[in-house]
Order: sequence, then structure tokens, then C-alpha cells
Amino acid sequence: MDTSNGIGHGTGTHSGQTRRRVTKTLMGAALLTGPVALAGVPAMATTTASSGSGPTACSQYANDPPGGPSGADRAACSYVEQNYPGAGQAQVLSTQADTDRGKPVYDVRVKAPTGVIYVAHVVRGTTPADSTMYANQAENQSSAGSSADASPDSSAGPDTNYPDASPDQKAGPDNSPDSTTGADAKSPDTSTSAPSRLEGSTRQGTAFAVARAAYPNGVASQTAVLVAGDDSHLVDALTAAPLAKSLAAPILLTKGAESLGSAMANELSVLGVTKVVLVGAVANPAIQSQLPTGVTVSAEYAGASRYDTAAQVADALQQQTGSSSFPQVFVASGNQANLADALSAAPAAAMAAAPLLLAPPAVGGSITMPASEAPFTGAAHTLVQLGVLAQDNISNAGSSDTIERLGGATRYSTSDAIDTKFFPGASSVLVANGIPTHLVDALSAGPYAAEIQAPVLLTAGGVVGTDGSRYLASLPSSVSFTDLGGTDSIPSQNGS
Repeated sequence: MDTSNGIGHGTGTHSGQTRRRVTKTLMGAALLTGPVALAGVPAMATTTASSGSGPTACSQYANDPPGGPSGADRAACSYVEQNYPGAGQAQVLSTQADTDRGKPVYDVRVKAPTGVIYVAHVVRGTTPADSTMYANQAENQSSAGSSADASPDSSAGPDTNYPDASPDQKAGPDNSPDSTTGADAKSPDTSTSAPSRLEGSTRQGTAFAVARAAYPNGVASQTAVLVAGDDSHLVDALTAAPLAKSLAAPILLTKGAESLGSAMANELSVLGVTKVVLVGAVANPAIQSQLPTGVTVSAEYAGASRYDTAAQVADALQQQTGSSSFPQVFVASGNQANLADALSAAPAAAMAAAPLLLAPPAVGGSITMPASEAPFTGAAHTLVQLGVLAQDNISNAGSSDTIERLGGATRYSTSDAIDTKFFPGASSVLVANGIPTHLVDALSAGPYAAEIQAPVLLTAGGVVGTDGSRYLASLPSSVSFTDLGGTDSIPSQNGS
């Protein structure tokens, strides 16, 4: 599957950057805190580079320069040999290469003399100090990811409905490296309890699991919001979260922009849904023709761009709430590479019945909101600018009384800033994998998270960095956790 546009499906990493490893019980799944990461081998979006035809002794890389695959092998060997007992004189089994937002990324499988296989995830910066490295003992290397979606039409591709926001758009600073830094801020409880995980065998299945958790007795409104489940249109699920919450409706993913998917009819029946709202790319005759008997379209919201779609959804939310203007408006980047910021904010926006708008890239530190969205930002009393937009100015924002800027150096610290602001003292936390290949698991969770007043905590494959650890330390000891996605996304405690 091509995940170059920033959201897709793959497998996560499980690692530890310190030799001491602590866990916070996730109702049976382990949340690793501090600079530690989680298990599995990431599915890389581009080519695979092999270190050789077979295992190669780590000593062979001792004098290799730091750049390139061999430099990654050298770094991986050094790290594993120094940090994991019994890993001395290890061998490199394979190296998988990718490029993530301009930085080379390598996953190196290293085998110790004991037979234990480790995975080292190396993000190479422009200098050694700008590089990130973490590794772990790999579990179940041959197992497939439980949420991987191998359906042919769920692969990523050009965003033909949204030509102004194509997947290869790379505007603005990168605040979303897939890494964590800093020391442990909390030594959480390591007791075990019953598992709590919302997952399916496909991305559709995971969205169905979230819907059933939100509506165990069926959807009283008999309404569901449908958005396209293919990678290039997943942004619609984020901007739809506040409207779905207002409609008391779950967000369900179709198989693709023109394919409902074979499981959808049964799921609509199970949930008791008789009306659907089509948002974005699914607002087309092909989807309507595939709806089961007894299910009708109550509304459609789709524009020529993702910005126009977000504006139409905001207008529908305004009509639903009966307000003349929104006191609060959330604004996140519409750039495909930075959609994690909108994902983190979706529960807060839904809880406040506030629209989640998308902004184009800043030019010289200034953002001009599209004409379709500008009336909402212009009339708002408070603008909440998120992530990469936090330090920019919106030129046509109007005379907003307050501008709140919530952003961090990474997608994870941005998530923590949002969670700290809007979910202090939360009794429940939904845990998501913030690595681009796994964001899809959390896209439908916004309305559910808002209903139970829970944040969506972004982790690097289950890793919680320093900021996240501080946030978790502020929560009650009785806080409960629910993983979004399968064990390939957030590994189980047994694999930690």
C-alpha cells in the first residue's frame, strides 16, 4: 500500500531508547512511557534496501560513514549491542528504507547471538545530532498486522477531488517527526486488567468497532456519517467529527470513494441506521446506488476542495446547533503530511460543537483562509490554531478576541498540548498510533472520544514522550485506556 500521502496502514515499531522500561496499563495493553517505542516492523512506503544476500556481521559496518543504509546499519548495530544484553556480535538481517518528509528513515532487523531479533528504527537528520534512533526486541516477526487493509481500492493515490491539496504537497515546517525525546516523567502502574481495544481486521472494521462501542444498543438517531476510507480522502473524517457528534451519529468509513464495501450493509443494520450523511468524496451516485434498501441519504456535504468541504460541514454544524456564529473555531493544517494535528483536536472540537477548519500553507508566516471558510474564522471570538499553524497569523481572521496557539515540536507534543488544555483530569484516554501509516485507526474516534470526554493521545507506535508522560502523570490513578487499532498499531502488553 502506498502511504506516501501521510495516512495509511502498516505495522508499528516497539522499542526502548533507555534500558529501563516502564509501563502504564492500558486495560491489558501496555503504554510505554518515556522515550520507548512499540513492536513490529513498519510497512515502508518506498523501496527496500538489503544489506546483503544474507546476514552480515555488525563488525562489517564498523567503519561505514554515517549517511545511507550502511550508516543506518552501523547505528543500529551499535545501539542494539550497547543497550540490549546478549546482543553483542550481532548480525544485520535486512534494512528497509523510506523517506519521511525529507528525512531518510531506515528499519534495520538485527539478530543477536541468542537468536533474539531486534528492530532498530533510524530517522536520519541532516546531522548526527538531528537523528533519532530507538530499538526493541521484536515479537512475532512473521505475524501480519491485524488492521492492515489489503483491499485493492484502499491504496493511496492522487487526491483527485482535492487537487489543491495533493499528497506530495510539502508546505510549511515539519512538526511531526516520528520520534520521541526526553526522559521518563512517570513510573506508571504495571498491574494488569481486562483488555480494552477497539479494532477490526480492516480500517472499516476498526471504525465499526468504535461505532459499536459508542452505540452498544444501536444508534438512537438512526443516522451515520459516511466518509471515504481510501487514504487520499481521510481528511473528511476529521472535519466531520463535530457534526457527527452534534447529530449523535457515528463516523463510518466506506471502502473507497465509490465503493461502500461488502461489510457496510450489515453494519448499518446492526447499528439500526436508516439515514446517512455523505461527506466529501463519497457524495456521489455510485455510493448512493450501493446503499441497502431502507437506508436513505439525508444530506450531502462536498466541495471542490477539502477546504470547501470543511466549510460546508461547518455550515451544517451551525444550522444543527442553531447558532448565528461560533464562539470558538479550531484551525488545523490542510496539508496531508500534518493531518495528525487535526486528529488530535477532533475530540475537543466535537465536544465544544465547534467547527474544525483546514488552512492552506502559510506564506511568510501569514495564512489566508479560503473564501468558503473565512466567514467562520472572521466571526469567531476565539481561534484555536493548531500544530504547524500555531505561530502563524491568519490574515483574514477578523477581530477575534482571543487566539490560542497549541503546537509543539512534534505531532506528539502538539497532541499533548491539546490534551492538557481541553482534557485536564480525564478519566478515560483513547490511545492512537501517530505514525502516518497508522493514523487511520483513530480517524473515526472523534465523536466517541467527545461523548466520553476523552482525549486521543498520539503515541509513536505506543511510545509516550516526555510531554505525554507529564500529561498522564496529571490524570487520576484510576484512568482507563483504550487502544485504537490492532496489535500491529498498539502492541499488547504481552509483547511489550
